[in-house]
Amino acid sequence: MDLPGKAIEIASSIANYTLNFEEKKQALKRKLEQLESMEIDVIKELENAESRTSKKRKNEVAIWLNNVGRVKNDIETMKQEAGPGLQRILFGKLVEEKTEEVRELIDQREKVGIVVRMKGCNLILTTHSLDVCRGMGCQKTIKVVSLSKFEAWQLFQDKLERPLSPDLMEIAKSIARECAGLPLGIIIIAASMRGADDICEWRNALRELQESQAREGDTENEVFQVLKFSYNRSTNSALQQCFLYNGLYPEDHNIDREEVIEYLIDEGIIKGESRQAKFDEGHTMLNTLVKVCLLESNSHVNCSNGYVRMHDLLRDMAIQIMEVDPQVFVKAGKELVEMPEWRNWPKDLVRISLMYNDIPVISSGFSPTSQTFNPVVVSQ
Repeated sequence: MDLPGKAIEIASSIANYTLNFEEKKQALKRKLEQLESMEIDVIKELENAESRTSKKRKNEVAIWLNNVGRVKNDIETMKQEAGPGLQRILFGKLVEEKTEEVRELIDQREKVGIVVRMKGCNLILTTHSLDVCRGMGCQKTIKVVSLSKFEAWQLFQDKLERPLSPDLMEIAKSIARECAGLPLGIIIIAASMRGADDICEWRNALRELQESQAREGDTENEVFQVLKFSYNRSTNSALQQCFLYNGLYPEDHNIDREEVIEYLIDEGIIKGESRQAKFDEGHTMLNTLVKVCLLESNSHVNCSNGYVRMHDLLRDMAIQIMEVDPQVFVKAGKELVEMPEWRNWPKDLVRISLMYNDIPVISSGFSPTSQTFNPVVVSQ
């Protein structure tokens, strides 16, 4: 028996529980707050449930609420009994166990809900996947049709924000038709053509759209090709990298402008003589992406503080691009509690995003095989 090796292993385990005790407590606190919010919603549903709600379903809800109460009491007892020193080793393990229990109860919430039918109350879901509607048990599914040719052209003109000369008019109408009535695509492409005055540039844009559409067979890829048009129009590699970096954040996330600029500076994508010059360039890049509708802003374009957001479809497109070249692994906001298995990752992986998860520690042995791997975006 390798006693020194076993001693090192035990010491390492003790250090892990001791050093990360506070992080584990914070992860448990966040999950518990989410569970308590769900508990309040379920209690309200139970009070407003119609009499025709099945007894079995009500019993399932009652059991879930009892389990929530038990776990809350256990956690409260842990808070009162937790102490310094070696006790933290034991409580670190208990915190992990209770975090897992809370997570399981959160997952069970979707299975034990009560359908509440209140007069004058309607819930409307919007999704580009029919399977989501079926999975949610929607009472009525309404397909949102694409814009007509007339509506598409009106929207294109509105977002172009300038009049067109007669020789550009027909080409512009053809470009609008290539967007297949997709509002987001029309908005993005019209915004990208605002500064184009040369007819050659307009003809080239139409040709690129037509060729990209011809290469793709299914509807989803056709949508991506329309959205990708504005991305491809930029000949500025740093601006493209800036766009892709925003795709590393979780879906529907408010992205801190200063934070993403810091990442771009660290990777050498933004260069400048001074720190101020680098941040000025970063804000200019983000403003440019907002102007061509590849990002959304929650503040005035000229405001250096604030956040930006990325539309779900544009984020999907960004991840699709990054999965090819360069290879990127994105698991942001997936509620992971441990590092994913990296041995099966691509050999040419260059970047990984694990931000906004509940991973308490990244092992010192973590090392993908790629020589160019740069873990700029890690868990937060």
